[in-house]
Amino acid sequence: MVDVGVGICGWEGRQAVMASDFAMGQFRFLKRLLLVHGHANYQHLGYVVLYNFYHNAVFVLMLFWYVPFFVVNLSLLNFLVALLKRKGENPRQFSPTGAHYSF
Repeated sequence: MVDVGVGICGWEGRQAVMASDFAMGQFRFLKRLLLVHGHANYQHLGYVVLYNFYHNAVFVLMLFWYVPFFVVNLSLLNFLVALLKRKGENPRQFSPTGAHYSF
């Protein structure tokens, strides 16, 4: 939480106003500051908390969704690596189309 200083101009002078974050002329303005802006700040904080839960839930569900596909693709990747390691049969088989014409 953030501590905010509110200074109110009064009989004592402007020392409280000079040392505060927000300045007011009368106490009656303090009611609107606390009730309207305080409520809006709490509402925004609630939205941030809900967004944080939503963001974390989507991240975890995304991991659960993509792990089975990754395991399947990992076995396919192992097959392709084993296929590429076979060098004796035809070395130009996996080369780009025009690469074997340059020699």
